[in-house]
Amino acid sequence: MGIDISGNVFEANDFNPSGESVSPTVVTDGLSLWLDAGNNSSYINSSNYYDCGYGCQYYSSNPGCTNCNTRWKDMSGNGNDGSLTNGPVINYTTGGGTILFDGVNDFVLIPTYINVPTTQITTEAWIRPTKPSVGTGTQRGAAVSSSSSMYLGIIDSTDGGSTFSLHWANQTSNSRLYNWNGSIPNNAWTHIVGTYDGATSRAYINGVQVDAWAQTGTVNGGTYYVGTYGGTIVDGTHNFMGHIAIARIYNKALSVSEIIQNYNNGRSRFGV
Repeated sequence: MGIDISGNVFEANDFNPSGESVSPTVVTDGLSLWLDAGNNSSYINSSNYYDCGYGCQYYSSNPGCTNCNTRWKDMSGNGNDGSLTNGPVINYTTGGGTILFDGVNDFVLIPTYINVPTTQITTEAWIRPTKPSVGTGTQRGAAVSSSSSMYLGIIDSTDGGSTFSLHWANQTSNSRLYNWNGSIPNNAWTHIVGTYDGATSRAYINGVQVDAWAQTGTVNGGTYYVGTYGGTIVDGTHNFMGHIAIARIYNKALSVSEIIQNYNNGRSRFGV
C-alpha cells in the first residue's frame, strides 16, 4: 500500500533507506524526442567544438567552421535533432544547463521528425519563464509545439499570473481544446506534461494531474519546435522567454507513475 501525497501515490521503492525520495531514470518506452541542454549527449557542452564538415572536433580557437552548439541533439536515438534558430543561448549556470530564449524570435527547429506521434502522444518540458505577465489571457510562450497547432506551454492569465496551456489539434473532429489550470511561476522551475491516449487528454503540473477531458481523433504533427508556437514562430507574442532545459515527446500516453518517475528524475537538479 502506497503513501498518498498531494494526489500522488508513492510506494516503498520511491524512497531510499533514509526516507528521501530517489531520483529514478527517465522513462524511455515510447520516447521519440529527448532534448536535454544539461546532458553532453544532447549537445557539445563546450564553445571550443566546431564542425568543419566531418563532425565535431575540438579546437582551442574558432577556425571559422560551424559552432556545434547550434545543434541540439536528440538523445532518443531517432535522430530528431534540433537547430537553434535566431540566437537562443546555451546557459551553463542555471538548472544544470539550459537553452535561454529571448521571447522575441528565438526557437529550436526540428526540421525532420521521425516517429511522429499520431494516435497517442505525451509532451513534456522543464521550464523557467522569466517574462513578467501582462495579464491578457492570451498565449505567451510555447515550450513544445508543432506547425499543425499542437501546443504545450504557458499563457498570461487575466489575474496577472502565468498559467498552463495545453492544445491538441484534432484531425478527426478538427477540435481545439485548451486547458488553463494551475499557476506557473516566473523565475522558478516547473515540470509540465500533456498526454492524449486516444480517448482522454490530461494535463499535469509537477507530477500532479490538474485536469482531464474526453477527446477523440488523431494528433496533428507537422514540423516540431521548442520555444515557440509553430503556427506563428516569430510574431513576438507566442515565443517563450526564459529557460527550457528539457523537452521530450513520446508516441504514447505516459501513465501517472511514469510521469512521476520523470518528475522525480529532475527534482534535485531543478530544486523543486
